[in-house]
This record gives sequence, structure tokens and C-alpha cells, in this order.
Amino acid sequence: MALLILWLLFWAGPGYDQLLQDGLVAMKAGRMDDARLNLERAVKAKPDGGEAWAALAQVYFRLNFAISARNSASKAETFAAKNPAVLRGLADYYAVAGDAGRAADYEERYALAMGVKDPNAVSEAVELRIRAKQTKAAIALATRALASGDNARLRGLLANAYEADGQKARAITEYNRAILLDPYEQGYYFQLSQLLIDEENFTTARQVLEAARKIFDKSPEIELALGTACYGLKKYDDAGFAFLKTVMLAPQAPQAYSFLGRVIDQSTRWLPEITAVFQSFAEAQPRQYLPQFLYGKALFLGGKDLAEAEARLRKSISIEDGFWESHYQLGLLLQKQAKLPQALEELKKGAKLAPKDPLPHIELARVYDLLGKPAEAKLERAAAERAAAGERPRPAPVHHSRK
Repeated sequence: MALLILWLLFWAGPGYDQLLQDGLVAMKAGRMDDARLNLERAVKAKPDGGEAWAALAQVYFRLNFAISARNSASKAETFAAKNPAVLRGLADYYAVAGDAGRAADYEERYALAMGVKDPNAVSEAVELRIRAKQTKAAIALATRALASGDNARLRGLLANAYEADGQKARAITEYNRAILLDPYEQGYYFQLSQLLIDEENFTTARQVLEAARKIFDKSPEIELALGTACYGLKKYDDAGFAFLKTVMLAPQAPQAYSFLGRVIDQSTRWLPEITAVFQSFAEAQPRQYLPQFLYGKALFLGGKDLAEAEARLRKSISIEDGFWESHYQLGLLLQKQAKLPQALEELKKGAKLAPKDPLPHIELARVYDLLGKPAEAKLERAAAERAAAGERPRPAPVHHSRK
């Protein structure tokens, strides 16, 4: 009799739990076909197996079987009730399927079912609410959870929610609280600094970022943000140093090069170092207009190799004719060489491409004066005054994705 039972068990094959486990392992390893086969066998063995249906919905979605994925999710919902495994599986499915709102619903139910057994579940639910742009619900959920105990991640997420909801003052407060609870999480400093820079509170932003720099001394994000704050304070030498350090830490960060290009309009303190950086940038990306422009501009400001500066600026224009600053800088260079008619043409192109920037008009007025055309010079000065009435652009803060 015992031998008969063993024989029947052998031919019956693995049971539901084993098939579910094998399916989950295969799914985690990215072996979706194996996962599908195991999970399909699991739901045949146990049609009310909500955990398997929820996992199968995720697998079908990743295999681009959209209808089967939705049907499997519907089956899982039938058996969800207060089963934490099914609730979590449905939250995961709707998250990967792009329905953050429904994912948050199930994650919140999962958090309630698990209680203290999974303290991260509430944070996941808040994050999903934010992703779904349900900021009021995210704020309410995070606030309730914090009443039971403080933690940095929830404070940071509450700050995210307040920021997304337009409540910037409260967001700033919560980022500060998150930093106090976890001073080694770089994201809190960075996100706080971005809010402060957006509010043009450059002094406080600089203080926050200098504190962060002491901890995260090899962070290009912190250096780039610090450079932006220093630029806003008109501390151009400090800004240049921070942007140079950004490039050293992250040579592929395009914003740092653009910001350095603005710094040298205001200060030549780091011009040799910046010129060397731009040379490497231009040589590494010979088919991109911006590196050629920046290197040409730096050479022109250095005044030692005007022929190469002109060649780089013309190369920038040949790659991208619609970038006004290349025409403007080339116009300045030609003006310096007393090639006034050619300078006039380049400055006109720059003014046409950037009608709201006063600089091309100011230089056009000077060239017209040198050409003995006072009436045209007067018109350009008037155009420059109109353009100057608007705010000139400053380096914008760099943003990265929220954690």
C-alpha cells in the first residue's frame, strides 16, 4: 500500500506550492517562458490560487499578452480579500502595467494587512500615490503613518508629496526633517537644494549643499547643484570650481559644460582649466555642435589662438546653424579682427535666432557705429533695451528622478 501511494505521488507531479515557487523563481530570474509554464500549471492545480494568478498576470504582461494579463489580474482580485501575498502581487502587477493608482490601492491594503511585519509597505504605497499624481492621498497616508512613528524615508516621501502638491514651504520643512533623521541620504540634500534654488534662495541652498559636500565629496549631482547656487549668488569663481569638479567626477554630464560656458562670461579665474576641459570635450565629440562652440568660445576669450577659435565656431555652425551663440561669438571674434561686414552678418543671425536677448543688439549697435551708420545703431540700442526689460536666463537647477 505504501509503495502504491509513493507511485501515485510520483506520477502526480509537483503540487501547487512547488509550482508557484518555481514560477516565482523563474520570474525573478527573467525566465518568463519557464515562469509562465509553471504558473499556468499552478492555477490548473489550484484554480483559486490567488498568488499564482497575480504572478501570472505579471508574467503575461512582460510577455506582451495584455488580455491574458488583465484576465489573470481579475481572477486574482476575486481571491484577494485580505491575503497579503495576493494583495502584494496585484500591487506589483498594476505598477508594472502603468496603473499606479490601482497599484497604490492594493499596496495600501497590503500594508494594512501586514502591519508592523512589513514596515516598508506604507512607504511603497505613498510612493505609488505620488507616481499616480494623487498627492492629497499621499500626504494623508504619510501623515497617518508618521503619527505611529517617525522615519526618514516617510519624511522624504511626504516632502515629495508636498512638493508635487505645490506646498513648497512644507516640502522644505520635511526635507530638513528627513536630513536630521538620515544625514547620509544624498537625495534629501539634493532635492531640498533644488526647491531652494527654484525659490531663488541661493544662500540657504549653498549652505545645504556645502554641508552635503562634506559627506558626499565625490557626488557630481551635489557639485552641479552647488555650482548653480553659487552662480545665482554671483560667486562666479566658486561656481566655476564646482562645475569643473562636476566634469571631473562625471565627464558625460552635459549641463556642467553648458554652465562653465556661462561662467567664463563673468570670470576668467578658471579659464585655462575650463579651456582644457572644453578641448577634451570637443575632441571626444567632434560631431556635436556644443563642444565645438564651447571650445571656440574659450579660445577666443583666452585670445591666444584666434584662428583655431574661428575654426571651432564655424564648425559648430556647420553642425547646427540654429544656435544663436555660435553666430554671436563668431561675430565678436570677426569684430575684434576688424572684419566688420562679416561680423555684422553673424551678429544679425544671432539677433534673429535670439530676439529676446540684448547682447546681439548691443554688439550690432557698436558695429554700426564703427561703420558710420548712426541711425541703424540707434535702432539696435532700442532693440537691446526692449530685450533687456525681460530677465536674462540663468543656469537652471539640474533635476534627477526621485527615489
